[in-house]
Amino acid sequence: FGVKMTEVKKEELKYMTLKEVYEATKTSTRYVQEEIRRKNLRAFKLGKRLLFSPDEVLKWIKKKAA
Repeated sequence: FGVKMTEVKKEELKYMTLKEVYEATKTSTRYVQEEIRRKNLRAFKLGKRLLFSPDEVLKWIKKKAA
């Protein structure tokens, strides 16, 4: 990847869970999952968990607010 693990800071590895996203946006899990399906919100799976980049969530919120 071109990045050494020693260069990665702990806070850069923090991702949001599905629960954190719907609680922060005051929506439902169903709505967030539908937005992923529609490709309006990007997420990735790690095992059984859906994870979200906080930057992607903020972009999504701003887009919805516009």
